[in-house]
Amino acid sequence: MEDDNRSDQIAGDQPASEAPPQGSGEENTGMRKELEQLKESLKAKETEKGSLDAEIVQTKGKVSELQKAVDEVDKTVDAYKKLLESTKKNRDLITKFYSDKNEGVQAVIGEQKDDVDDVLKEKKGELDALEKSRNALHEQLSQAEKDYSEAQPKYEGKKKLYDDLRSIESKIGENITQLNELMAMITKEEQTRNNCAMYFLLQEMDPILECTKGMIKDVDEYKSNLDKVREEMDAEYDSMRNKAQQVNEIKEKLRLKQSELDTFMKKRRGETLKAIKERLPNCGVMGG
Repeated sequence: MEDDNRSDQIAGDQPASEAPPQGSGEENTGMRKELEQLKESLKAKETEKGSLDAEIVQTKGKVSELQKAVDEVDKTVDAYKKLLESTKKNRDLITKFYSDKNEGVQAVIGEQKDDVDDVLKEKKGELDALEKSRNALHEQLSQAEKDYSEAQPKYEGKKKLYDDLRSIESKIGENITQLNELMAMITKEEQTRNNCAMYFLLQEMDPILECTKGMIKDVDEYKSNLDKVREEMDAEYDSMRNKAQQVNEIKEKLRLKQSELDTFMKKRRGETLKAIKERLPNCGVMGG
């Protein structure tokens, strides 16, 4: 009990002003500092989480793409495995068939093999000729397209020159308007004797004036120039049009030649058999 009284006495003797004030500045400083630190930490973690979430989404996308690719490859490989099993069996049967028949047929036809080879060479020659002609048309088309592409800018250049000449009246009018405006500005500056300003405006005036002088021709000269450029433009247009026509004509020839080649390839085996049977009716008759 004494201890308790002394404690009470000590507490009672202590001046009220010495008691720790509620919400002191020092405690606020520590608390606010901790709060700011927590806010910054939370912000950093949220930023890190956002980056992590974006990375997760990106990774999931990559996983999905790779899984799709792997599944596609696996599916293709599985199909190939099944095909390979049946193909190996067929290959063995076909190989044996080819070996047996080839050996027997060559033994029977003897020297007539050279006659068959002659037919094959003829058909091969026909194929080579078609392919050579088709390839030559490809080269002609490339050159024709190149010629046409070079003709286009030539015509466009002449057309622009012709259009510029036709619109020269408007251009001269624009220049005269600018020159009159500059003359008015120079006259105004002259009234206040501002020679530096006048100098600048005269410099602005000089190239426009020189350009306009070069544009102004007498009617006969202007007409002659316009006629000349028009003729040149028309000539370039005709050249471009002819080259475009050449491109179209060669394209059509190429289309027909490719069609002829495709038809030949479709009929090649049947036509070759027909030629062999017609030329060598008894060839291949066992025991013949």
